[in-house]
Amino acid sequence: PENTMPAFMLALRHGYNAVETDVSVTRDGHFVLLHDATVDRTSDGTGAIADMALEEARRYDYGAWFDEKYRGAVLVTLTEFLEWCRMTNIRPVLELKTDTAYDPALALRLVRTIKEAHMWDRCDIISFGMAQLKMVAAVDNTARFAHIGVPTPDSIAELKALGRNVYYSIYGGDLAAGAALCRAHGLKYISSTNDGDMIRLSNRLGCFGICTDSLNLAGCVF
Repeated sequence: PENTMPAFMLALRHGYNAVETDVSVTRDGHFVLLHDATVDRTSDGTGAIADMALEEARRYDYGAWFDEKYRGAVLVTLTEFLEWCRMTNIRPVLELKTDTAYDPALALRLVRTIKEAHMWDRCDIISFGMAQLKMVAAVDNTARFAHIGVPTPDSIAELKALGRNVYYSIYGGDLAAGAALCRAHGLKYISSTNDGDMIRLSNRLGCFGICTDSLNLAGCVF
């Protein structure tokens, strides 16, 4: 089940060197790992995570919806995840959700949380929302940042303005065209795919990495 410790540990066993997860915020200001704005789809509870205190959100089960063998999986806090990443030498890739409005205070708390776990120089901060990235980079732009989506000249310019360590996570659109645009602007890029043919294409196009949630390596011979 997504964003749970069983999923992270499975990625480790399969040899991945980085794990992407989704960062949301509870009513009482705790950073937790949840993709949706509500807990409805991925737990036995209901309601918006932004309306729940951490104690309430952690009462629910986040595994049984996926498979009964995962019953008992709990909501993971960002701090817990970062500590696990540090111990296992996994690179955390933290997606900031666009339904969370980052103001300077929240951005500062996020940066402090990551730094307190001694992972600021070992993590990626990514988002579909450029506003979220800008707010965090305004606090400290020395982490690695990425914008997710279809590259455009304007979005590439905004991304490069964040700092020196940035890349594009190409998602949607024509991969070859997006890769060519990034190369033309001297920007590194990765692709998101679960397909063996697209893995080969990503390699040929110079992607330095792949983001996947269900990798199909059938016929994937380089």
